[in-house]
Amino acid sequence: MVTEEVVTKPYVLVIDDDPRILRALRLVLRADYEVLIASCLSEARSQLESAKVDVVLCDQRMPDGLGSEFLALIAKERPHVGRLLHSGSPPDDVPALIQSGSIHGLLLKPASVTDLRSSIENLRKR
Repeated sequence: MVTEEVVTKPYVLVIDDDPRILRALRLVLRADYEVLIASCLSEARSQLESAKVDVVLCDQRMPDGLGSEFLALIAKERPHVGRLLHSGSPPDDVPALIQSGSIHGLLLKPASVTDLRSSIENLRKR
């Protein structure tokens, strides 16, 4: 009897208030990842509760808070989840955020597809 092994894709949660960015990132990542999207931090919180998320990619300036503060909360609650800040205007304290473990890295907008994929994969393999 042959059994088929079900291979599930890793989950990536993308958080951004710009629907065009959410659509573009979903298109770029969907071949390799299960992509969850959220347009606000409260929606992202619900997504985190409903799925086993491997990596979170979050914009800094969100309508309901700062991405860096949200990622710091995730670091405390789910330290195994990879955390990337994705911003066109990152906060000045990015080195301190990385040093403290609140975030694992920063991707400047617009990030190349290569940088995006390699950053996610590096976090998954850590």
